[in-house]
Amino acid sequence: QVRKLRAIEGVSVRLKETWQAAGGASAALICLLVSAPVAADGPTPGDELLQRATALLSPPGQPSQGEGEFAGRRRATLVLNEIQSLRDVFDPKDIEPLTPFLARPADLKAQIETAHFRIHYSTTGADAPLGWPSCAFLDAAAEACERAWITYHHLQGWAVPPSDGEAGGDGRVDVYVRDLGWGIYGYALHEDSPGRGSKSGFIVVENDYAGFDRIEPLDALRTTLAHEYHHLIQFGFGYDPEAGWFMEQTATMEEGEVFPEIRDLDRYLQFHTAHAYRRLDLCNGSFEYGAWLWPRYLEERWGWALLMDTWETWGREGLMMKEALDDGLMRVGSSLEEAYLGWATWNLFLGERDDGAHYQRGSAYFPEVLAESSVDLYPLAALHPQPTRQPAALGASYVELRPQEGSADNHIEISLQACETLIGASLVVWDAPGQVREIRPITTPGGMALIQVVNWSSVERACLVLANGADAQQSCDYVISAETHYERSDIEPGIDLAAGLMLRSAPNPFEAHTIISFQLPEPAESKLQIFDAQGRLVRTLVNGPCSQGSHAVFWNGQDDLGQRALAGVFYGRLYSQLVRKQIRIVRIR
Repeated sequence: QVRKLRAIEGVSVRLKETWQAAGGASAALICLLVSAPVAADGPTPGDELLQRATALLSPPGQPSQGEGEFAGRRRATLVLNEIQSLRDVFDPKDIEPLTPFLARPADLKAQIETAHFRIHYSTTGADAPLGWPSCAFLDAAAEACERAWITYHHLQGWAVPPSDGEAGGDGRVDVYVRDLGWGIYGYALHEDSPGRGSKSGFIVVENDYAGFDRIEPLDALRTTLAHEYHHLIQFGFGYDPEAGWFMEQTATMEEGEVFPEIRDLDRYLQFHTAHAYRRLDLCNGSFEYGAWLWPRYLEERWGWALLMDTWETWGREGLMMKEALDDGLMRVGSSLEEAYLGWATWNLFLGERDDGAHYQRGSAYFPEVLAESSVDLYPLAALHPQPTRQPAALGASYVELRPQEGSADNHIEISLQACETLIGASLVVWDAPGQVREIRPITTPGGMALIQVVNWSSVERACLVLANGADAQQSCDYVISAETHYERSDIEPGIDLAAGLMLRSAPNPFEAHTIISFQLPEPAESKLQIFDAQGRLVRTLVNGPCSQGSHAVFWNGQDDLGQRALAGVFYGRLYSQLVRKQIRIVRIR
């Protein structure tokens, strides 16, 4: 992006100037884009941001459905705070329609105080709280605020957000109850200061939640206050639009901690489980709310301290949020990519698939993740994901495999070839009664692996989980092939497969490639070669020392000179002082 911007007159100088003023690379780039010359063929990103905000805060002609319904109601915090951080670069006339949302409401004269909050409201007009003069709405707000305070600061240990420093202030957090017009739950707004550093803020919530037919008004109020107050805690570490995705994931998860009995967050889960292939840091108005299971997983694996340490590191060191997460996870013996693959695997245990060994409340988390493909016919040749569902950076794909009905085959061999940015994979196998037999990590050097499952006929299903790397520049395509066979326990009595003497190829027959795997019970000098049907050497794949254990070698059908071999029958031969074995390999087309 920076290279492209250098073509704009003056950008190379202004980039350096805005870097310090905006408080970091992400904010500097946004400032630069907003203030860049307007191209003749379209609006600037700053124009688009204003358009989004105006659309968000204006009554729609027709309420949208699906993901868009939640995009409007929940996204006010992200959009308004992004504009707040950049308001100095906008023409005041351009943001004039948004001014009422970018400042503390000044016309709410009545107030009630709790131990830690001051709630501002009006007793007249459109801003009067639901049911006024009944105080039920305000009582619910007060109770929700204090419940959030106890949960976050006493039970979990989050730092108290900074006071706004107003003259005569006593450190209470300000909450404003007003008519927000249409379907917006509420928002938290930081009060800007130079750089990313610690910021104060305030909360604004809807006064009656009219039209929120999926949730009772008082429950909508409660969860909104719990959600938005956590944003104030986040502002205490700093603010940068770059971290918006994790802001919303964490605050959504936390509202469920304060009010587990309401479970409003469960209805967002589908925005992640149906689209797990999307990148983890996607912020489109719906996915970030559905991905609240990510901080939930981090907390259940490593505790609240990891989340707090991540936010503190992000604010103190000026890192990108993914970098801060990686830094924190490295300190507890993991990494961002390793943790992501673990999370993608945990997400197989939701709802009816909960096994009691993963999420504490996994049986309450619906819906379950959607598999990209489900297979029960073999041989399976060259299965690809749909192009639009290939996993993006820190995105996951799930392929479910089941035994073929009526087949007596008791072994399956699965070959995987994927992009080199693949983090790795895991295989989860359930026995026929639905019990988890194994969760097997799969290493994928160069994006390749050969996976075998014995006693396949007794399996209910297996699921292969694939995760793309954090720095991947594009979505990950992959190819899965599989074949089953029946293996008698009394064949080749001199060969003990349990001891590691094995030679196999999958897929077989193959078109573009096959993976030849072998196992050795101890280190040995070994040679693996391909011969054609006339006994002529075609390709030497291995020639040298091999370690004990499993080995997988990729053959793309070419000979030693790089020429593509013709279709036909070939033989793979493995030689060592430990074993001499041969397999028949068929190449088609």
